[in-house]
Amino acid sequence: AVKKCKSPVFHAEDAGTIERNKKYIKGGDFLAHGQIREPRAEELAVKKVAEIAQRLEKRVHICHISSRKGLAQLNNFTSSEATPHHLLLTETDLKEKKGVAKTNPPLRSHLDLKMLWEALRAGRIQIIASDHAPHIESEKEKGVLEAPSGIPNLDVMSKLFLTLVNKGTIPLPALATLMCTNPARIFNIEQKGEIAAGKDADILILDMEKTGKIDPTEFYSKAKYSPFEGWKTKGAVETVILRGKVAFEDDDFNIKKGHGKMIGGKA
Repeated sequence: AVKKCKSPVFHAEDAGTIERNKKYIKGGDFLAHGQIREPRAEELAVKKVAEIAQRLEKRVHICHISSRKGLAQLNNFTSSEATPHHLLLTETDLKEKKGVAKTNPPLRSHLDLKMLWEALRAGRIQIIASDHAPHIESEKEKGVLEAPSGIPNLDVMSKLFLTLVNKGTIPLPALATLMCTNPARIFNIEQKGEIAAGKDADILILDMEKTGKIDPTEFYSKAKYSPFEGWKTKGAVETVILRGKVAFEDDDFNIKKGHGKMIGGKA
């Protein structure tokens, strides 16, 4: 299957490890979620996928890498991505915010977070991806074993990382590469990823001085919750130009439903 797929993408967690842990961990606080889906589960899955990719000489992509154990298994045939929550939150947030911060793979330790940033700066992680996964708020209020995993990030992603640009954590050109150029390059989406002749005219106009606070009641997403609620931000998207048409401006959409198009890379 890996050899035949155009761009194989993997959620890398070992099911056997997870199921075995479920037999012994029956509940408790939300840290139990991280114990069930321990870093070892990611390590084993990434190792297996990376070894197959190397043997077949076929590039594969690892979604939402979360741990230093997983990072250690990447090789020259793997690309990978990190998410806002794995780069900015830890297992402490999972314990405090409970279901709102429950995601797969789980939030990890501060050391894991630090290692993700080091890998990002070194080019071992090539993409920052939203991993947008909204749920009904009442579902997220359930217990550790019942609450669904997933965090809605589309409404917060740009504000969080533009704030980091303003803080000097990451340069704006590097952010554009991680969020735009590299995804288009890795998945061979020829019309996207850069401003150049013949490409789609996809352009963001930013207000790097605009301050605010993460307020889920203002989300465009139907999921009105976030583990980032209350975070102060500086920097925001002012205008979105999509294929040469102003799609978003002054906090409102200027396009009708159906304007979006499915995109995919060439074989």
